Amino acid sequence: MGVLEISALRIKMLLLAKGWSQAELARRIGIAQQSVQRWACGISSPTAANLDKLSDVTGFPQYWFFLPLNEENKDRAQDILKITPTQKELLQTFEAFPEEEQQQMLKDMKEKKETMDRIVAKWLAAQQKVPRQDYQHLQDEVHHEHGPFTNGF
Repeated sequence: MGVLEISALRIKMLLLAKGWSQAELARRIGIAQQSVQRWACGISSPTAANLDKLSDVTGFPQYWFFLPLNEENKDRAQDILKITPTQKELLQTFEAFPEEEQQQMLKDMKEKKETMDRIVAKWLAAQQKVPRQDYQHLQDEVHHEHGPFTNGF
């Protein structure tokens, strides 16, 4: 695989991972969309100045755009290319918010996940101690104590 092919694959992986169009990437780094199109098609590769911008905007180091894929990374690349429509929509929506709000959203989501993990652990521990006929009582108690996050219990 040549340098242009590697660079083109990396640009495509980046676009899919971020949920960006070629036009969106071009806008973010301040170049013409046709330049990004040429990169993605393997016609040309980013200049040094554009690599600086790409690295700043994406968080990927400059060398990443030319780093050959080894067998281990090929599997990861395939996972990135298989992003679901829901994941893509989530990423696009998330990227529309300013960085500060993105960080707050991540924090909130992590806190909700931790809460759910605690609820599940508590429920599983209680399930082992409570006779089967008392499960409904436990479900009602957990739902009342922790709110609508427990609808599945």
